[in-house]
Amino acid sequence: MTQGGAVAAPVGGQILADVLPYLELKKDNEQEEETIEEVEVPEIRGLNLQEAKKKLQEVGLEITVNREIAEGEKEEDITVKEQIPKPRNQS
Repeated sequence: MTQGGAVAAPVGGQILADVLPYLELKKDNEQEEETIEEVEVPEIRGLNLQEAKKKLQEVGLEITVNREIAEGEKEEDITVKEQIPKPRNQS
């Protein structure tokens, strides 16, 4: 009978070493300083995609489009219909 842990531990260690940096976790007992920056989310509904990107970049945010953009389709032709999170005091 063999010891499975002797085989699995090095492999598991390598996997964790590769994955943890992507999760932004610190090794061992390194302290994490949590910095929370509040940003007011601007209203981008009704803007075209190009205008929305520009407005979000001004406050340090990025946009994620949740639909396929057709080949040849221009950002000026796509209108933002919904946004998450919604702007404060908006529904």
